[in-house]
Amino acid sequence: MKRIERNQTWQGMMIANGPNLYVLGAPRAGSTYLFSALAQSPEVFVPPVEEPHFHLRDHWRLNGPEHDAFTKPLCRYLNGKAKSAWGGMITEEKTYRQLYVQGATAKFRMDGTPNYFREADLIAHNVDSFVDETVFAIAIVRDPVERILSHYRLFRQLGWETLEFEEAILAGPERVARGWAGTWDYVRYSEFSKPSEHWARVLGDRFRLVSYHDLSIAPRDVMSDLADWLGIHAGEELPKDKFNSAARFDDMTRSQAESIISKTGRIALDQERDMVENARNSKLTAPLVSVGMPVRNGAKSIGTAIASLQAQTYRNIKIVVADNASTDQSAQIVRKIAASDNRVILQSFDEYVDIKNSFERAAKTCDGDYFLFAPADDTWAPDFIEMAVGRLQGNPNAAVCCGSIELYDDAGHTWPCNGLKAVQGPQSKRWRRALLQMDASRIYGLIRSSALVDLFPDDDPEGWDHFSAAKLAWHGDIEIIDMTVMSRHQTPIEYYRAKMFDQERTFWGQVFFMRHVARLFRIDPDIDTTSFGARMALWGFVLVHVNLALRGRGRAFSLLRWPLKRLGKACVVIARLCR
Repeated sequence: MKRIERNQTWQGMMIANGPNLYVLGAPRAGSTYLFSALAQSPEVFVPPVEEPHFHLRDHWRLNGPEHDAFTKPLCRYLNGKAKSAWGGMITEEKTYRQLYVQGATAKFRMDGTPNYFREADLIAHNVDSFVDETVFAIAIVRDPVERILSHYRLFRQLGWETLEFEEAILAGPERVARGWAGTWDYVRYSEFSKPSEHWARVLGDRFRLVSYHDLSIAPRDVMSDLADWLGIHAGEELPKDKFNSAARFDDMTRSQAESIISKTGRIALDQERDMVENARNSKLTAPLVSVGMPVRNGAKSIGTAIASLQAQTYRNIKIVVADNASTDQSAQIVRKIAASDNRVILQSFDEYVDIKNSFERAAKTCDGDYFLFAPADDTWAPDFIEMAVGRLQGNPNAAVCCGSIELYDDAGHTWPCNGLKAVQGPQSKRWRRALLQMDASRIYGLIRSSALVDLFPDDDPEGWDHFSAAKLAWHGDIEIIDMTVMSRHQTPIEYYRAKMFDQERTFWGQVFFMRHVARLFRIDPDIDTTSFGARMALWGFVLVHVNLALRGRGRAFSLLRWPLKRLGKACVVIARLCR
Protein backbone atom coordinates (compact mmCIF):
# COMPACT_ATOMS: atom_id res chain seq x y z
CA MET A 1 0.00 0.00 0.00
CA LYS A 2 2.79 2.38 0.81
CA ARG A 3 4.35 1.73 -2.59
CA ILE A 4 1.13 2.60 -4.41
CA GLU A 5 0.63 5.77 -2.41
CA ARG A 6 4.19 6.86 -3.06
CA ASN A 7 3.84 6.30 -6.81
CA GLN A 8 0.55 8.17 -6.93
CA THR A 9 2.13 11.05 -5.06
CA TRP A 10 5.18 10.95 -7.30
CA GLN A 11 3.05 10.97 -10.42
CA GLY A 12 1.44 14.24 -9.42
CA MET A 13 4.76 15.84 -8.55
CA MET A 14 6.35 14.55 -11.72
CA ILE A 15 3.69 16.17 -13.88
CA ALA A 16 3.99 19.43 -11.95
CA ASN A 17 7.69 20.05 -12.34
CA GLY A 18 9.55 16.80 -12.90
CA PRO A 19 10.95 15.41 -16.16
CA ASN A 20 8.57 14.80 -19.03
CA LEU A 21 11.10 13.87 -21.71
CA TYR A 22 13.25 10.81 -21.20
CA VAL A 23 16.28 9.85 -23.27
CA LEU A 24 16.11 6.23 -22.16
CA GLY A 25 19.23 4.74 -23.76
CA ALA A 26 20.44 2.29 -24.77
CA PRO A 27 23.92 2.81 -23.29
CA ARG A 28 26.71 3.17 -25.88
CA ALA A 29 24.21 3.84 -28.64
CA GLY A 30 24.44 7.64 -28.95
CA SER A 31 22.20 8.66 -26.03
CA THR A 32 24.67 11.33 -24.85
CA TYR A 33 24.73 12.87 -28.31
CA LEU A 34 20.94 12.77 -28.55
CA PHE A 35 20.56 14.36 -25.12
CA SER A 36 23.00 17.13 -26.04
CA ALA A 37 21.32 17.72 -29.40
CA LEU A 38 17.87 18.03 -27.82
CA ALA A 39 19.37 20.39 -25.25
CA GLN A 40 20.11 22.88 -28.05
CA SER A 41 16.39 23.66 -28.30
CA PRO A 42 15.29 26.70 -26.25
CA GLU A 43 12.14 24.76 -25.30
CA VAL A 44 14.02 21.97 -23.55
CA PHE A 45 15.36 22.30 -20.02
CA VAL A 46 18.55 20.46 -19.11
CA PRO A 47 18.97 19.62 -15.42
CA PRO A 48 22.32 19.99 -13.66
CA VAL A 49 22.46 16.19 -13.30
CA GLU A 50 22.06 14.55 -16.69
CA GLU A 51 21.76 10.91 -15.56
CA PRO A 52 20.13 10.80 -12.10
CA HIS A 53 19.17 7.08 -12.19
CA PHE A 54 16.34 7.92 -9.80
CA HIS A 55 13.95 5.20 -10.98
CA LEU A 56 16.60 2.55 -10.31
CA ARG A 57 17.18 3.59 -6.71
CA ASP A 58 15.33 0.56 -5.28
CA HIS A 59 16.99 -1.93 -7.65
CA TRP A 60 20.64 -1.06 -8.17
CA ARG A 61 23.15 -1.58 -5.43
CA LEU A 62 26.45 0.12 -6.13
CA ASN A 63 28.81 -2.45 -4.67
CA GLY A 64 31.14 -2.72 -7.67
CA PRO A 65 33.91 -0.54 -9.11
CA GLU A 66 31.24 1.91 -10.24
CA HIS A 67 30.50 3.03 -6.66
CA ASP A 68 32.73 6.11 -6.51
CA ALA A 69 31.70 7.37 -9.94
CA PHE A 70 28.04 7.12 -8.95
CA THR A 71 28.45 8.83 -5.61
CA LYS A 72 31.39 11.26 -5.40
CA PRO A 73 30.56 13.69 -8.26
CA LEU A 74 26.92 13.76 -7.16
CA CYS A 75 27.93 14.46 -3.56
CA ARG A 76 30.05 17.37 -4.71
CA TYR A 77 27.04 18.80 -6.55
CA LEU A 78 24.62 18.23 -3.65
CA ASN A 79 27.06 19.85 -1.23
CA GLY A 80 27.34 22.94 -3.40
CA LYS A 81 30.94 22.26 -4.47
CA ALA A 82 30.06 21.78 -8.16
CA LYS A 83 27.46 23.36 -10.42
CA SER A 84 26.63 20.09 -12.13
CA ALA A 85 27.40 16.39 -12.27
CA TRP A 86 27.22 13.88 -15.11
CA GLY A 87 24.93 11.73 -12.98
CA GLY A 88 24.86 9.32 -10.09
CA MET A 89 22.18 7.67 -8.00
CA ILE A 90 19.62 10.11 -6.60
CA THR A 91 17.47 8.32 -4.02
CA GLU A 92 15.23 11.07 -2.63
CA GLU A 93 12.17 12.29 -4.53
CA LYS A 94 12.61 15.79 -3.18
CA THR A 95 16.17 15.97 -4.51
CA TYR A 96 15.10 14.60 -7.88
CA ARG A 97 12.26 17.14 -8.15
CA GLN A 98 14.59 19.95 -7.19
CA LEU A 99 16.68 19.32 -10.32
CA TYR A 100 13.80 20.55 -12.44
CA VAL A 101 12.51 23.54 -10.46
CA GLN A 102 14.23 26.09 -12.68
CA GLY A 103 12.74 24.45 -15.76
CA ALA A 104 9.15 24.54 -14.56
CA THR A 105 8.05 26.74 -17.46
CA ALA A 106 9.89 24.81 -20.17
CA LYS A 107 7.87 22.65 -22.52
CA PHE A 108 10.18 19.71 -21.85
CA ARG A 109 12.45 18.79 -18.96
CA MET A 110 14.86 15.94 -19.65
CA ASP A 111 16.11 12.92 -17.77
CA GLY A 112 18.96 11.33 -19.75
CA THR A 113 19.52 8.09 -17.81
CA PRO A 114 20.47 5.55 -20.53
CA ASN A 115 19.78 2.49 -18.37
CA TYR A 116 16.04 3.08 -18.11
CA PHE A 117 15.32 1.55 -21.52
CA ARG A 118 16.40 -1.99 -20.70
CA GLU A 119 15.26 -1.83 -17.08
CA ALA A 120 11.62 -1.16 -17.92
CA ASP A 121 10.63 -4.39 -16.14
CA LEU A 122 12.38 -3.28 -12.93
CA ILE A 123 10.83 0.17 -12.86
CA ALA A 124 7.43 -0.91 -14.15
CA HIS A 125 5.66 0.62 -11.14
CA ASN A 126 6.95 4.01 -12.32
CA VAL A 127 6.85 3.38 -16.05
CA ASP A 128 3.23 2.35 -15.95
CA SER A 129 2.37 5.64 -14.28
CA PHE A 130 3.63 7.60 -17.30
CA VAL A 131 0.12 7.89 -18.66
CA ASP A 132 -0.03 11.65 -18.72
CA GLU A 133 -0.05 13.00 -22.26
CA THR A 134 2.87 15.33 -21.53
CA VAL A 135 5.42 12.52 -21.05
CA PHE A 136 7.56 11.50 -24.04
CA ALA A 137 10.45 9.05 -24.28
CA ILE A 138 13.12 8.26 -26.87
CA ALA A 139 15.37 5.20 -27.09
CA ILE A 140 18.26 4.50 -29.45
CA VAL A 141 19.24 1.05 -30.69
CA ARG A 142 22.53 -0.08 -32.19
CA ASP A 143 23.89 -3.34 -33.55
CA PRO A 144 23.88 -5.51 -30.41
CA VAL A 145 27.44 -6.82 -30.78
CA GLU A 146 28.94 -3.42 -31.52
CA ARG A 147 27.10 -1.97 -28.53
CA ILE A 148 28.43 -4.69 -26.20
CA LEU A 149 31.98 -4.19 -27.44
CA SER A 150 31.75 -0.44 -26.93
CA HIS A 151 30.25 -0.94 -23.45
CA TYR A 152 33.05 -3.31 -22.43
CA ARG A 153 35.79 -1.10 -23.83
CA LEU A 154 34.44 1.96 -22.05
CA PHE A 155 34.64 0.17 -18.72
CA ARG A 156 38.20 -0.89 -19.52
CA GLN A 157 39.01 2.71 -20.36
CA LEU A 158 37.52 3.87 -17.06
CA GLY A 159 39.69 1.37 -15.22
CA TRP A 160 36.67 -0.51 -13.89
CA GLU A 161 36.95 -3.64 -16.00
CA THR A 162 39.95 -5.93 -15.49
CA LEU A 163 38.73 -9.13 -17.13
CA GLU A 164 39.27 -10.13 -20.75
CA PHE A 165 36.22 -9.88 -22.99
CA GLU A 166 34.97 -13.45 -22.75
CA GLU A 167 35.45 -13.60 -18.98
CA ALA A 168 33.65 -10.29 -18.55
CA ILE A 169 30.70 -11.42 -20.66
CA LEU A 170 30.29 -14.58 -18.60
CA ALA A 171 30.74 -12.75 -15.28
CA GLY A 172 27.88 -10.28 -15.85
CA PRO A 173 24.95 -12.03 -14.14
CA GLU A 174 27.06 -13.18 -11.19
CA ARG A 175 28.43 -9.67 -10.66
CA VAL A 176 24.93 -8.18 -10.57
CA ALA A 177 23.83 -10.90 -8.14
CA ARG A 178 26.69 -9.78 -5.85
CA GLY A 179 25.39 -6.24 -5.80
CA TRP A 180 27.24 -4.60 -8.67
CA ALA A 181 25.09 -2.20 -10.72
CA GLY A 182 23.00 -3.77 -13.46
CA THR A 183 25.09 -2.06 -16.13
CA TRP A 184 27.80 -4.70 -15.54
CA ASP A 185 25.72 -7.29 -17.37
CA TYR A 186 26.87 -6.24 -20.84
CA VAL A 187 24.69 -8.71 -22.73
CA ARG A 188 21.50 -7.63 -20.99
CA TYR A 189 21.75 -4.11 -22.37
CA SER A 190 21.71 -5.30 -25.97
CA GLU A 191 18.28 -6.85 -25.48
CA PHE A 192 16.04 -4.33 -27.22
CA SER A 193 12.89 -6.14 -28.36
CA LYS A 194 11.01 -6.67 -25.09
CA PRO A 195 11.84 -3.25 -23.57
CA SER A 196 10.76 -1.58 -26.80
CA GLU A 197 7.43 -3.40 -26.72
CA HIS A 198 6.95 -2.40 -23.09
CA TRP A 199 7.64 1.30 -23.61
CA ALA A 200 5.51 1.41 -26.78
CA ARG A 201 2.61 -0.23 -24.91
CA VAL A 202 2.82 2.27 -22.05
CA LEU A 203 3.44 5.46 -24.03
CA GLY A 204 1.95 4.68 -27.44
CA ASP A 205 2.91 7.27 -30.02
CA ARG A 206 4.73 9.26 -27.35
CA PHE A 207 7.55 6.72 -27.52
CA ARG A 208 10.03 6.92 -30.39
CA LEU A 209 12.75 4.47 -31.36
CA VAL A 210 15.79 5.93 -33.13
CA SER A 211 18.51 4.11 -35.05
CA TYR A 212 22.12 4.74 -34.06
CA HIS A 213 22.96 4.28 -37.73
CA ASP A 214 20.56 7.04 -38.76
CA LEU A 215 21.85 9.36 -36.04
CA SER A 216 25.38 8.72 -37.30
CA ILE A 217 24.79 9.30 -41.00
CA ALA A 218 22.11 12.00 -40.88
CA PRO A 219 22.02 13.70 -37.47
CA ARG A 220 20.34 16.85 -38.77
CA ASP A 221 17.54 14.90 -40.43
CA VAL A 222 16.98 12.77 -37.32
CA MET A 223 16.92 15.77 -35.00
CA SER A 224 14.60 17.72 -37.30
CA ASP A 225 12.21 14.76 -37.34
CA LEU A 226 12.29 14.46 -33.54
CA ALA A 227 11.72 18.21 -33.15
CA ASP A 228 8.61 17.99 -35.36
CA TRP A 229 7.38 15.02 -33.33
CA LEU A 230 7.89 16.88 -30.04
CA GLY A 231 6.54 20.14 -31.42
CA ILE A 232 9.66 22.14 -30.60
CA HIS A 233 12.20 24.21 -32.49
CA ALA A 234 15.38 22.29 -33.24
CA GLY A 235 18.62 23.89 -32.14
CA GLU A 236 20.64 25.62 -34.83
CA GLU A 237 23.85 23.84 -33.84
CA LEU A 238 24.49 20.17 -33.18
CA PRO A 239 26.96 18.97 -30.55
CA LYS A 240 30.40 18.26 -31.98
CA ASP A 241 31.97 16.07 -29.35
CA LYS A 242 29.24 14.03 -27.70
CA PHE A 243 29.51 10.76 -29.61
CA ASN A 244 31.47 9.20 -26.78
CA SER A 245 34.19 6.87 -27.99
CA ALA A 246 35.96 4.09 -26.17
CA ALA A 247 39.64 3.26 -26.48
CA ARG A 248 40.62 -0.24 -27.56
CA PHE A 249 42.44 -2.51 -25.17
CA ASP A 250 42.21 -5.62 -27.34
CA ASP A 251 42.36 -6.93 -30.88
CA MET A 252 38.86 -8.33 -30.65
CA THR A 253 37.04 -8.38 -33.97
CA ARG A 254 33.31 -8.12 -34.35
CA SER A 255 33.02 -11.74 -35.50
CA GLN A 256 35.05 -12.98 -32.53
CA ALA A 257 32.90 -10.99 -30.13
CA GLU A 258 29.75 -12.30 -31.76
CA SER A 259 30.93 -15.89 -31.35
CA ILE A 260 31.61 -15.35 -27.64
CA ILE A 261 28.26 -13.65 -27.08
CA SER A 262 26.36 -16.32 -29.01
CA LYS A 263 27.85 -19.09 -26.88
CA THR A 264 26.12 -17.68 -23.80
CA GLY A 265 22.74 -18.50 -25.33
CA ARG A 266 21.31 -15.46 -23.57
CA ILE A 267 20.45 -13.25 -26.52
CA ALA A 268 18.84 -13.85 -29.91
CA LEU A 269 21.20 -11.72 -31.98
CA ASP A 270 19.27 -12.21 -35.24
CA GLN A 271 16.05 -11.08 -33.59
CA GLU A 272 17.69 -8.03 -32.05
CA ARG A 273 19.39 -7.14 -35.32
CA ASP A 274 16.05 -7.34 -37.14
CA MET A 275 14.63 -4.93 -34.61
CA VAL A 276 17.59 -2.57 -35.05
CA GLU A 277 17.18 -2.74 -38.82
CA ASN A 278 13.44 -2.01 -38.57
CA ALA A 279 14.20 1.10 -36.52
CA ARG A 280 16.09 2.62 -39.43
CA ASN A 281 14.46 5.27 -41.60
CA SER A 282 14.45 3.93 -45.15
CA LYS A 283 14.37 7.47 -46.51
CA LEU A 284 17.83 8.21 -45.12
CA THR A 285 20.68 7.14 -47.37
CA ALA A 286 24.19 6.63 -46.12
CA PRO A 287 26.56 8.87 -48.11
CA LEU A 288 29.22 7.07 -50.12
CA VAL A 289 32.75 7.17 -48.72
CA SER A 290 35.50 6.76 -51.30
CA VAL A 291 38.76 5.36 -49.96
CA GLY A 292 41.91 5.92 -51.98
CA MET A 293 44.85 3.68 -51.18
CA PRO A 294 48.14 4.75 -52.80
CA VAL A 295 50.63 1.88 -52.77
CA ARG A 296 54.11 1.16 -54.04
CA ASN A 297 55.41 -2.34 -53.29
CA GLY A 298 53.19 -2.85 -50.26
CA ALA A 299 52.71 -6.61 -50.44
CA LYS A 300 53.74 -7.13 -46.82
CA SER A 301 51.04 -4.90 -45.37
CA ILE A 302 48.35 -4.22 -47.95
CA GLY A 303 46.21 -7.22 -47.01
CA THR A 304 46.00 -6.08 -43.40
CA ALA A 305 45.35 -2.49 -44.44
CA ILE A 306 42.44 -3.46 -46.68
CA ALA A 307 41.05 -5.82 -44.03
CA SER A 308 40.85 -2.94 -41.54
CA LEU A 309 38.75 -1.02 -44.07
CA GLN A 310 36.54 -3.99 -44.88
CA ALA A 311 35.86 -4.33 -41.13
CA GLN A 312 34.48 -0.78 -40.86
CA THR A 313 31.07 -0.64 -39.21
CA TYR A 314 30.16 1.86 -41.91
CA ARG A 315 29.40 -0.27 -44.94
CA ASN A 316 28.79 2.15 -47.82
CA ILE A 317 32.43 2.51 -48.86
CA LYS A 318 34.40 1.99 -52.04
CA ILE A 319 38.10 1.14 -51.76
CA VAL A 320 40.22 2.00 -54.79
CA VAL A 321 43.82 0.82 -54.65
CA ALA A 322 46.00 3.10 -56.80
CA ASP A 323 48.97 0.85 -57.54
CA ASN A 324 52.02 2.99 -58.32
CA ALA A 325 53.84 0.61 -60.71
CA SER A 326 54.59 -1.93 -57.95
CA THR A 327 57.11 -4.63 -58.76
CA ASP A 328 56.06 -7.02 -55.97
CA GLN A 329 52.81 -8.97 -55.41
CA SER A 330 50.70 -5.98 -54.37
CA ALA A 331 48.41 -6.09 -57.42
CA GLN A 332 47.86 -9.85 -57.17
CA ILE A 333 46.89 -9.57 -53.51
CA VAL A 334 44.38 -6.83 -54.29
CA ARG A 335 42.85 -8.80 -57.17
CA LYS A 336 42.29 -11.77 -54.89
CA ILE A 337 40.58 -9.59 -52.28
CA ALA A 338 38.49 -7.82 -54.91
CA ALA A 339 37.22 -11.15 -56.23
CA SER A 340 35.25 -11.65 -53.02
CA ASP A 341 34.40 -8.02 -52.21
CA ASN A 342 33.08 -5.79 -54.99
CA ARG A 343 33.80 -2.71 -52.87
CA VAL A 344 37.53 -3.22 -53.56
CA ILE A 345 38.83 -2.01 -56.91
CA LEU A 346 42.36 -2.14 -58.33
CA GLN A 347 43.59 0.73 -60.49
CA SER A 348 47.07 -0.04 -61.82
CA PHE A 349 49.50 2.54 -63.17
CA ASP A 350 52.48 1.52 -65.26
CA GLU A 351 54.38 4.76 -64.72
CA TYR A 352 56.01 5.32 -61.32
CA VAL A 353 55.43 8.75 -59.77
CA ASP A 354 56.50 10.41 -56.51
CA ILE A 355 54.41 10.27 -53.33
CA LYS A 356 52.57 13.52 -53.94
CA ASN A 357 51.42 12.50 -57.38
CA SER A 358 50.55 9.04 -56.14
CA PHE A 359 48.26 10.62 -53.54
CA GLU A 360 46.83 12.89 -56.22
CA ARG A 361 46.03 9.86 -58.35
CA ALA A 362 44.22 8.29 -55.40
CA ALA A 363 42.23 11.49 -54.78
CA LYS A 364 41.02 11.53 -58.37
CA THR A 365 39.21 8.23 -57.78
CA CYS A 366 36.80 9.97 -55.40
CA ASP A 367 33.19 9.82 -56.51
CA GLY A 368 31.47 9.96 -53.11
CA ASP A 369 30.49 12.60 -50.61
CA TYR A 370 33.57 11.90 -48.49
CA PHE A 371 37.09 10.68 -49.12
CA LEU A 372 39.78 8.94 -47.08
CA PHE A 373 43.48 8.59 -47.87
CA ALA A 374 44.44 5.14 -46.62
CA PRO A 375 48.08 4.23 -47.38
CA ALA A 376 48.80 0.53 -47.69
CA ASP A 377 50.87 0.29 -44.50
CA ASP A 378 48.26 1.83 -42.17
CA THR A 379 45.27 0.34 -40.34
CA TRP A 380 42.06 1.88 -39.02
CA ALA A 381 39.78 1.53 -36.00
CA PRO A 382 36.59 -0.23 -37.16
CA ASP A 383 34.16 2.54 -36.21
CA PHE A 384 36.19 5.53 -37.38
CA ILE A 385 34.41 6.12 -40.69
CA GLU A 386 30.98 5.81 -39.10
CA MET A 387 31.83 8.31 -36.38
CA ALA A 388 33.53 10.70 -38.81
CA VAL A 389 30.61 10.64 -41.24
CA GLY A 390 28.29 11.56 -38.38
CA ARG A 391 30.54 14.43 -37.34
CA LEU A 392 30.78 15.82 -40.89
CA GLN A 393 27.07 15.36 -41.51
CA GLY A 394 26.38 17.30 -38.34
CA ASN A 395 28.74 20.16 -39.20
CA PRO A 396 28.43 21.27 -42.84
CA ASN A 397 31.21 23.80 -42.22
CA ALA A 398 33.77 21.05 -41.52
CA ALA A 399 36.23 20.04 -44.22
CA VAL A 400 37.75 17.04 -42.48
CA CYS A 401 37.31 14.89 -39.38
CA CYS A 402 40.39 13.31 -37.81
CA GLY A 403 41.24 11.21 -34.79
CA SER A 404 44.33 10.49 -32.76
CA ILE A 405 47.06 8.54 -34.52
CA GLU A 406 49.39 5.90 -33.18
CA LEU A 407 52.74 5.86 -34.98
CA TYR A 408 55.02 2.86 -35.34
CA ASP A 409 58.46 2.40 -36.86
CA ASP A 410 60.29 -0.45 -38.55
CA ALA A 411 61.65 -1.62 -35.19
CA GLY A 412 58.15 -2.07 -33.81
CA HIS A 413 58.19 0.92 -31.45
CA THR A 414 54.90 2.80 -31.06
CA TRP A 415 54.04 6.28 -29.77
CA PRO A 416 51.12 8.71 -30.05
CA CYS A 417 51.02 11.54 -32.56
CA ASN A 418 50.17 14.60 -30.48
CA GLY A 419 49.91 17.23 -33.20
CA LEU A 420 46.25 17.05 -34.16
CA LYS A 421 43.87 19.61 -32.72
CA ALA A 422 40.49 20.95 -33.75
CA VAL A 423 40.60 24.06 -35.92
CA GLN A 424 37.71 26.50 -36.23
CA GLY A 425 37.34 30.20 -36.86
CA PRO A 426 37.52 32.52 -39.86
CA GLN A 427 39.09 31.16 -43.04
CA SER A 428 42.04 33.57 -42.86
CA LYS A 429 43.07 32.14 -39.49
CA ARG A 430 42.19 28.46 -39.99
CA TRP A 431 44.95 27.71 -42.48
CA ARG A 432 47.51 29.48 -40.28
CA ARG A 433 46.42 27.56 -37.18
CA ALA A 434 46.60 24.28 -39.06
CA LEU A 435 50.05 25.06 -40.46
CA LEU A 436 51.40 26.09 -37.06
CA GLN A 437 50.42 22.79 -35.48
CA MET A 438 53.45 21.56 -37.48
CA ASP A 439 51.72 18.28 -38.23
CA ALA A 440 50.35 17.25 -41.62
CA SER A 441 48.47 14.20 -40.36
CA ARG A 442 45.04 15.73 -40.87
CA ILE A 443 45.20 14.66 -44.50
CA TYR A 444 44.54 11.19 -43.07
CA GLY A 445 41.12 12.21 -41.79
CA LEU A 446 37.78 11.76 -43.50
CA ILE A 447 37.64 14.60 -46.01
CA ARG A 448 34.59 16.25 -47.51
CA SER A 449 34.98 15.71 -51.25
CA SER A 450 34.53 19.43 -52.01
CA ALA A 451 37.66 20.10 -49.93
CA LEU A 452 39.80 18.06 -52.35
CA VAL A 453 39.72 20.92 -54.85
CA ASP A 454 43.22 22.33 -55.43
CA LEU A 455 44.49 20.34 -52.46
CA PHE A 456 47.78 19.45 -54.12
CA PRO A 457 50.37 22.01 -55.25
CA ASP A 458 51.90 21.91 -58.71
CA ASP A 459 55.40 21.87 -57.22
CA ASP A 460 56.65 18.96 -55.15
CA PRO A 461 59.06 20.12 -52.44
CA GLU A 462 59.51 17.86 -49.43
CA GLY A 463 56.90 19.03 -46.92
CA TRP A 464 54.16 19.59 -49.51
CA ASP A 465 51.75 17.69 -47.23
CA HIS A 466 51.91 20.58 -44.74
CA PHE A 467 50.53 22.80 -47.48
CA SER A 468 47.76 20.31 -48.25
CA ALA A 469 46.87 19.93 -44.56
CA ALA A 470 46.62 23.71 -44.18
CA LYS A 471 44.59 23.96 -47.38
CA LEU A 472 42.06 21.56 -45.87
CA ALA A 473 41.65 24.02 -42.99
CA TRP A 474 41.25 26.82 -45.51
CA HIS A 475 38.30 24.88 -46.94
CA GLY A 476 36.59 24.39 -43.57
CA ASP A 477 36.73 23.43 -39.90
CA ILE A 478 38.91 20.57 -38.68
CA GLU A 479 36.90 18.23 -36.45
CA ILE A 480 38.64 15.88 -34.03
CA ILE A 481 37.38 12.60 -32.56
CA ASP A 482 38.96 11.91 -29.19
CA MET A 483 40.06 8.35 -29.84
CA THR A 484 42.87 6.50 -31.58
CA VAL A 485 41.56 5.88 -35.08
CA MET A 486 44.66 4.97 -37.06
CA SER A 487 47.93 3.09 -36.75
CA ARG A 488 50.37 4.74 -39.15
CA HIS A 489 53.86 3.77 -40.24
CA GLN A 490 56.36 6.55 -39.53
CA THR A 491 58.82 7.11 -42.33
CA PRO A 492 62.37 7.47 -40.93
CA ILE A 493 63.57 11.07 -40.56
CA GLU A 494 66.60 10.21 -42.71
CA TYR A 495 64.30 9.69 -45.68
CA TYR A 496 62.98 13.25 -45.43
CA ARG A 497 66.50 14.66 -45.01
CA ALA A 498 67.73 12.78 -48.05
CA LYS A 499 64.88 14.16 -50.17
CA MET A 500 65.54 17.68 -48.95
CA PHE A 501 69.26 17.45 -49.68
CA ASP A 502 68.55 15.99 -53.09
CA GLN A 503 66.25 18.92 -53.93
CA GLU A 504 68.47 21.64 -52.43
CA ARG A 505 72.25 21.42 -52.82
CA THR A 506 73.50 24.50 -50.92
CA PHE A 507 73.98 24.54 -47.13
CA TRP A 508 71.83 27.61 -46.45
CA GLY A 509 69.26 26.36 -48.93
CA GLN A 510 69.00 23.17 -46.90
CA VAL A 511 68.75 25.06 -43.58
CA PHE A 512 65.87 27.20 -44.87
CA PHE A 513 64.43 24.49 -47.08
CA MET A 514 60.87 25.01 -45.89
CA ARG A 515 60.86 28.34 -47.69
CA HIS A 516 59.87 26.19 -50.69
CA VAL A 517 56.73 25.14 -48.81
CA ALA A 518 56.08 28.72 -47.70
CA ARG A 519 56.26 29.70 -51.36
CA LEU A 520 53.37 27.31 -52.13
CA PHE A 521 51.15 29.46 -49.94
CA ARG A 522 52.38 32.72 -51.48
CA ILE A 523 51.62 31.61 -55.03
CA ASP A 524 48.29 29.97 -54.21
CA PRO A 525 45.54 32.25 -55.60
CA ASP A 526 43.12 31.27 -52.81
CA ILE A 527 45.29 32.19 -49.85
CA ASP A 528 46.08 35.75 -48.80
CA THR A 529 49.58 35.85 -47.29
CA THR A 530 49.95 39.65 -47.23
CA SER A 531 48.76 40.16 -43.65
CA PHE A 532 51.27 40.45 -40.82
CA GLY A 533 49.85 37.35 -39.14
CA ALA A 534 50.21 35.30 -42.30
CA ARG A 535 53.82 36.39 -42.82
CA MET A 536 54.67 35.55 -39.21
CA ALA A 537 53.06 32.14 -39.64
CA LEU A 538 55.14 31.34 -42.73
CA TRP A 539 58.39 32.57 -41.18
CA GLY A 540 57.66 30.63 -38.02
CA PHE A 541 57.06 27.48 -40.06
CA VAL A 542 60.33 27.90 -41.97
CA LEU A 543 62.46 28.65 -38.90
CA VAL A 544 61.06 25.92 -36.66
CA HIS A 545 62.02 23.35 -39.29
CA VAL A 546 65.70 24.37 -39.52
CA ASN A 547 66.24 21.57 -37.02
CA LEU A 548 65.80 19.00 -39.77
CA ALA A 549 68.77 20.21 -41.83
CA LEU A 550 71.12 21.09 -38.94
CA ARG A 551 70.70 17.87 -36.99
CA GLY A 552 73.80 15.69 -36.90
CA ARG A 553 76.17 18.32 -38.35
CA GLY A 554 78.24 18.87 -35.22
CA ARG A 555 78.31 21.14 -32.19
CA ALA A 556 78.73 24.42 -34.05
CA PHE A 557 75.62 23.82 -36.07
CA SER A 558 73.73 22.70 -32.98
CA LEU A 559 74.47 26.12 -31.47
CA LEU A 560 73.09 27.76 -34.61
CA ARG A 561 69.96 25.61 -34.43
CA TRP A 562 68.94 26.96 -31.01
CA PRO A 563 68.54 30.70 -31.82
CA LEU A 564 66.89 29.98 -35.17
CA LYS A 565 64.31 27.70 -33.57
CA ARG A 566 63.73 30.23 -30.79
CA LEU A 567 63.13 32.94 -33.38
CA GLY A 568 60.75 30.61 -35.21
CA LYS A 569 58.76 29.91 -32.08
CA ALA A 570 58.52 33.64 -31.39
CA CYS A 571 57.08 34.12 -34.89
CA VAL A 572 54.60 31.31 -34.20
CA VAL A 573 53.42 32.98 -30.98
CA ILE A 574 53.00 36.33 -32.75
CA ALA A 575 51.11 34.69 -35.62
CA ARG A 576 48.70 33.00 -33.23
CA LEU A 577 48.01 36.31 -31.51
CA CYS A 578 47.28 38.12 -34.75
CA ARG A 579 43.77 38.49 -36.04
